[in-house]
Amino acid sequence: MPPSNENPGSATTLGWLKLKFDGSFNTNNGKSDIGGLIRDPYAYGKLVMTYTAEVHAKHPLESELLALQREISHATELDASAIQIEGDYPALITTVQNSANLTWDLMPLGNIARVC
Repeated sequence: MPPSNENPGSATTLGWLKLKFDGSFNTNNGKSDIGGLIRDPYAYGKLVMTYTAEVHAKHPLESELLALQREISHATELDASAIQIEGDYPALITTVQNSANLTWDLMPLGNIARVC
């Protein structure tokens, strides 16, 4: 993954962003890392930003959740009006899509998300 660039700019072409995220978890030592990238799908996939971070998680799913939360937070900072989400945990993405009744802070864009 490219070096971290956690300085989001402004809204992108047509307000759409494509989010790719991943979390890793080492069961032997409990270390967890997350990372992702954001692209503008209407500007020929122009890279908008990337990030990596070490996080504290107790389970691989928690690591994935933290990665998605960070990704949606960055999309919110970029004033995205719609997002596409791509990750290797489809059930998590489906949960975000069907999140009308969730109250946690992952949800600011949940109602406009679609799976890639």
